[in-house]
Amino acid sequence: MRPRWPAVVALLGGCWTWSGDASPGVTACEEGTCTSNPLPHCVRDTCSSDADCASGLSCRTSESETVCQGGKTNTCAWGPAGEATSALVRGFNTRTMDLDRVPGTLRLLWTTPSRALFVTCAIFTCAPVLGKRAQVTESDHRPTDEPYITILNANACVLELETSDNSRSSVTMTGKQTQVLAKSCTATASEDRVFERLTAGCWAYDETSIIAASELIPIEPTDFPTNNAIPRDASCTQEYDICYEPTHRFFGACVGASCSPRCTSRSDCERAEFPLLGTRPREQCGWSCSPNVPGSSVGVCIRLPP
Repeated sequence: MRPRWPAVVALLGGCWTWSGDASPGVTACEEGTCTSNPLPHCVRDTCSSDADCASGLSCRTSESETVCQGGKTNTCAWGPAGEATSALVRGFNTRTMDLDRVPGTLRLLWTTPSRALFVTCAIFTCAPVLGKRAQVTESDHRPTDEPYITILNANACVLELETSDNSRSSVTMTGKQTQVLAKSCTATASEDRVFERLTAGCWAYDETSIIAASELIPIEPTDFPTNNAIPRDASCTQEYDICYEPTHRFFGACVGASCSPRCTSRSDCERAEFPLLGTRPREQCGWSCSPNVPGSSVGVCIRLPP
């Protein structure tokens, strides 16, 4: 007999999702500020992992030498998207399930793993960070007494979440923001989402455990025709509009007629210069970080004249 949906909904990869008569809890941030961008989550001034940061930012835990000053360790910073393909497989510590996508669409296809009762798929706007969470409901009982794993930055990085039972092997995502994802705080500030990357991933579970997860697969911004919040190209018609630079594949903001990297300090710009723009940093700092992007505390890099 298949388990009732509400009885297992808390097991969706550790993400805090609800159905039936359950409702999300509200908590206060132990440290930092509760910021909505676009969903509320806690952002810490001093970070220890990417989960402490706003959407699109990562925790800089080590300092590399840069000519431009301003970057500090253990602070949230902007940088080129790193490698995160195996984040779900490693985070859930499980075997790999296959995942494919119909090109040019948001239709995801998979082979349902044996013993799987449900498969959950998500679209991410930055790299998911997975970690342990405490038990919160009776359905969290687990015979092995091992901790449950959650997507710690779900409210910052998950755009959409969809769950299917084991009778299905595909789902067409809408590309629109899911409204309720995680147990959240009460936001005291609101900012626009900062996009880092667009990927999709899925994971499968039985009555008690995650039993398989997929690699993250990339999605192009042009595959989101109904979500106008996602920039699709670098046609900069208005200063400081957000944009997508397709040649070097990064989300930025418009400066003049060009799509430029984002930043929290000018050292972010220097770090991004070669991997994203293909030019070598100067002997003297050649960047400033403008804070003038509307609706965001994350600025944009402006190249200084020689």
